[in-house]
Amino acid sequence: DAYAGSASKVIRKSRFDGRSGAVRIEDEIVSPAGEIRWRAFTDAEGEVKGNEVILRKNGDSITLRRVSGSGLWSIESAKPPTAAEKQNQGFLCVILTVPKAEQVSLVVEIRP
Repeated sequence: DAYAGSASKVIRKSRFDGRSGAVRIEDEIVSPAGEIRWRAFTDAEGEVKGNEVILRKNGDSITLRRVSGSGLWSIESAKPPTAAEKQNQGFLCVILTVPKAEQVSLVVEIRP
């Protein structure tokens, strides 16, 4: 298993609000092995603005907002570390890095 030993327990919940189009993703992580790096891959342009990342493509945009208390957004190339893997050309990786703690609650809301 690729994630064996990463945490003693992980629970993910997600909710979709049909009226607003928002999606809320909630991760509860117990005893993580290190800092948590929550990731999303995209071929849109991205901009970090405090607790939010705004993704834009073809005149449309969506916003990813950190709802939980701690963590920093960043945007990096989605190119993998080895040439044997798919190179993800044209894609970015949106990352929310959260410090290690005995229990971490990570909540991200995605809105159109």
